Formats: sequence, structure tokens, C-alpha cells
Amino acid sequence: MDKIRTKQVWLALGLATPRYARLPHGAHSGENKRGDDVLAAARELGLPVIVKPACEGSSVGVSRVFKAQELDKAIELASRYPGELLMEQLVLGDEYTVGILGERALPSIRIVPAGEYYDYHAKYVAEDTQYICPGLAGIAEQEIQQLALDAFRAAGCSGWGRVDVMRDTSGRNFLLEVNTTPGMTSHSLVPKAARALGIEFEELVWRVLETSLEVRS
Repeated sequence: MDKIRTKQVWLALGLATPRYARLPHGAHSGENKRGDDVLAAARELGLPVIVKPACEGSSVGVSRVFKAQELDKAIELASRYPGELLMEQLVLGDEYTVGILGERALPSIRIVPAGEYYDYHAKYVAEDTQYICPGLAGIAEQEIQQLALDAFRAAGCSGWGRVDVMRDTSGRNFLLEVNTTPGMTSHSLVPKAARALGIEFEELVWRVLETSLEVRS
């Protein structure tokens, strides 16, 4: 769940992820040293940016910042949660997620929210978010699946999970994060991807369980 350290591992291995800056908890963009650090980070990355807690999920505490005047509000929101803060370059494009089950990547899902982006409301409240599966085709689908699998393994994960990816307007993929406990209701994303392979929910639950069993010769 530590987004900063996950990104450090990915970058060390040459896996693409948006440029970022780490910020101390409680930082703000007022006239002090921490405020200078926030403004300097925003200038270094270039607006727009994403500000979020480094160790939360479900888009909790996340803000998109397009103007320097919006930094204070974004930092204040993210600081309500424990741990460091992450400022990340905003990738403009489409959002995808790729489920991992055992040693394989499931078909990608392209997420199309009705609003500006896939926030907490679009995930858990809105009824008009679209989920297109598979999200890509041909070589592009193979590439995003392989990237997700590489990212999952690089983070030291095993069994099952989900990898979130942004794909910019030129077709480049950027890793966002790994979710090691993704939603598992019948309408969650991993079950949607599994269903595209003919794996219904009950079978998926058993397959997830089986990934936790030690293989003995």
C-alpha cells in the first residue's frame, strides 16, 4: 500500500510510472520551508498534478490540481490521512486496470467515468461509470497485460491482485499502483475481468483461495 516505495522499485527496474515528488505529512504551500517544497515540487513536475496520501486506497484523499492556488486545499485533504504525501504528474488519457490471478494477467478493463475522472464517487456511488473489457486489443492488450504482470511481481506480490495503469494520448502506459486486496463483490473489477474469460464468480473465489495454498511435490 506504499505508493512511493512501489514507484521507487518500478523506476529502478525501468518500468514506466508517472514522475513524482514525496512530501512530508502536514506540508502546505504557505510561506514556510515546507510550503516552498510543495511549490518547488509542483514547478518541477509541471501542472497539472495529482496529490494523494501515499498509503490509502479507493481514491481517498486524492485531488487533481490544475492551478497553484489549488495546492493548499489538495494538501490539506491528503494530510487528513496518516503517512507521507505523494505529488504525481497527471497523465492525461484513459485509465485501465488489469487483474492478476496466479501467474497470469486477466483481460484489461478500460474505465470510462461519466465525470472528469475515476474518483471515489465514480467508483462507489455513480451508476453510469462504464467498464469496457477487454479494454484493448491485439499487441496493445498483450503489452498492458505483460506490464501489469511485471509490475505485480516487481512489487513482491503473489497470488492475486490488480494493477492500475494510465494510458496517455500517444499510447504509452504508466503504472499507478498495485492493489493487493481489490474488491470482490460480484460487480467488482477483478470478477468482471475473470468473467470475460468464462470464469464465473464462484469459480473465481475458489481460484483466489487456491493461490494461498502451498504447493507440495
